[in-house]
Amino acid sequence: MGLDAAFVDPTTLSILSNVVTERVEKVEAIDIWGATTGVGVACGLILSGWLLNHLWWGSVVLTLATGAFIAITVYVAVVTTSRGPSTPRIDLSTGAVVVHPHLANCVVGIDSERACCDAPLNGSSGTAPRGHMRATVR
Repeated sequence: MGLDAAFVDPTTLSILSNVVTERVEKVEAIDIWGATTGVGVACGLILSGWLLNHLWWGSVVLTLATGAFIAITVYVAVVTTSRGPSTPRIDLSTGAVVVHPHLANCVVGIDSERACCDAPLNGSSGTAPRGHMRATVR
């Protein structure tokens, strides 16, 4: 869910900034965006906790999948394209292709670091994360 938020939040804010041009309206739009995000996070946690306490863990997945299906259906039916004719294409060659392997390597290094905290207990040397983190930084 955090990864989804990392993709969705900047995207929705940039859409708001480009669509709403008047300063006062932009402030109101960002206020509404922040309020709905906060309510969504709170309600999502409460609903997920209730589902986990009263049903099984798959009910959370089914609820999220149903919500996503409804959101995509409404999006396809209501939202029109807003891309300008002079808008450049997304640069996938240098951006996503270069950054994502480094981020994945960093996550593996951090996860390995957690595992290495128990290294003296399980007999391993505990040096694996250093290689991942060095490769990420370079």
